[in-house]
Amino acid sequence: MCYIHWICNQKKKNDTDLQIYAQELIKNNKEWFEQNDFESLRAREIKSDVDEHTEIDLNVAHYEITENFLTEKITNENPRIHLSDAINSITLRAKKLTGHGSVQSVKNYLNVLSSSEGNYKIEKIEGKRYILRRNAI
Repeated sequence: MCYIHWICNQKKKNDTDLQIYAQELIKNNKEWFEQNDFESLRAREIKSDVDEHTEIDLNVAHYEITENFLTEKITNENPRIHLSDAINSITLRAKKLTGHGSVQSVKNYLNVLSSSEGNYKIEKIEGKRYILRRNAI
């Protein structure tokens, strides 16, 4: 307990003005708490936390689905896959496996996986865009 508050509480025992002031503060605090529904605020925070974790979990799952799809489809026997087919197939697979999926997200994951650090590259061959595995350096 703070020493200053202790002093005020001791003075309040014999000072009617401080007693009246304390009653006003208590009334104001009660009104403030009634106006601010903290239980529903906390419930909204908890729901927001759950939504945020769900979004992160879906992001991780969809990235893995994208990477696994490329590993499965691009092989020595089939060294490339048409980009638009890959986007649509991965999106469909994500929706089937998680209930969610978007074309734009898949495009983003493919851009990451085909960046200069990634194992894949996107090339235009005979006017069409394909995804190919990078050669090991």
